[in-house]
Amino acid sequence: MSKWQLCPKCNGQGIVSKPPHIAGDVYQWTSTECTFQCDVCNGAKVLLVPDECNAYEPIPKIQTYLDEVPNN
Repeated sequence: MSKWQLCPKCNGQGIVSKPPHIAGDVYQWTSTECTFQCDVCNGAKVLLVPDECNAYEPIPKIQTYLDEVPNN
């Protein structure tokens, strides 16, 4: 079962003070806005974290197809 967690970027606020297009190591910029919607959670304040799974385990149907394709 998946779990909900607070967004690690905005800490559950839904907004951030640094624009999404500014790199993390930049400390000065010019903008006409004071707050920006969090680009990680899109302002939702929480993220749905899937359960751990083995991402490297091949899907049987695809693996069967790959086994049938001749190597060039």
